[in-house]
Amino acid sequence: MYVDPHEISDFSKQRQQDLIAWRENERLVKSLPHRESADRSSLRQMVTAIIRRLETPGESGRAPAQPHVRRRV
Repeated sequence: MYVDPHEISDFSKQRQQDLIAWRENERLVKSLPHRESADRSSLRQMVTAIIRRLETPGESGRAPAQPHVRRRV
């Protein structure tokens, strides 16, 4: 099988250019500020609000001492 040396050279140049472009993309991505997705951010806010509500006395409402026991009237 005959392989043209020019094809190998062209392939090597293209591979090198692709590698340089990939490294540049990686550098640009790392320079971007880190952002959470909107869904993840809103989930974090909801969980934080629930935790604060549970930690704040009187905010979570009064639960019966024994919720499984039915009171007689």
